[in-house]
Amino acid sequence: MTPIQRDIVDAIPRLRRLASSLCRDRSGADDLVQDTVERALARWQQFAGGNLRAWLATIMLNLFRNQR
Repeated sequence: MTPIQRDIVDAIPRLRRLASSLCRDRSGADDLVQDTVERALARWQQFAGGNLRAWLATIMLNLFRNQR
């Protein structure tokens, strides 16, 4: 596992809090976190550096909007 991949996994608690505020239901939040981590791990090479939390939050918000 690369350092960026490890950092993505380490960010899961923060992602859960954001997902909970967006979904307002635990099951939906868990699904959103899973989808976000899956997408981030699949595309971690596209991360250009900078703020990892902002990149992950952007992925999550885009997934949330697309699901709605």
